[in-house]
Amino acid sequence: MPKISVCLPTYNRAHYLREAIESVLSQTFQDFELLICDNASTDETPDVVKGFRDARIRYVRHPQNINMPKNWMHAVHASTGQYCGILSDDDRWDPLFLERLIKPLDENENVDVAFSDHWLIDAKGQILREATEDCTRRFRGTLRSGLYRPFWELALRTEALLPSASLFRRLRLITTGAMDIQTFAASVPAHYLFGQLALDGDGGAFYVAERLAYYRVHSQSATETVSIEAWRE
Repeated sequence: MPKISVCLPTYNRAHYLREAIESVLSQTFQDFELLICDNASTDETPDVVKGFRDARIRYVRHPQNINMPKNWMHAVHASTGQYCGILSDDDRWDPLFLERLIKPLDENENVDVAFSDHWLIDAKGQILREATEDCTRRFRGTLRSGLYRPFWELALRTEALLPSASLFRRLRLITTGAMDIQTFAASVPAHYLFGQLALDGDGGAFYVAERLAYYRVHSQSATETVSIEAWRE
């Protein structure tokens, strides 16, 4: 059984998927499985995956589109690791991402999720430095590295956590209902995940104040900030 399961849900992002996969395989921490869940893509996604020959990759292709939240849920439930990362198919990780974030989870059983700061990149993968600084100031401000317990304010009020910049204790995602498709708000899956995890139980979130992930800003992003009305719902 791998220490970490990297879940990579994908849909028609063959042009970005290769970068995401390469960023996982380039990690300095190597005890992981990479579970790619293809939501019935109609582009070259299967060919991109076939181009990687690594025994740690598992590829699951749904015969029909089951929507994004269900694809996330399927990936987490099908994974086997003690810890779990959910990497968007248009984002990527720094090589030190897993090495840095696994440490607080290993050292403290009260940590449900470890998260880091992240870079913003454009559609071509170029770093948006000014936008990144603004993003850090807006969502993480003067937040210092360390454990926050409880962390509902970080999750629900300041929205400091990003799925692609987080590493979870996998069973906590399941037992808290954070991946419960019956109540999973389709329009705000990331918000629901963090909110449910923060509000159910007394676990904490550990912040690593380094930019260890790259969040891509583009017009087809499925996880762009939603309206406050949808968030409240």
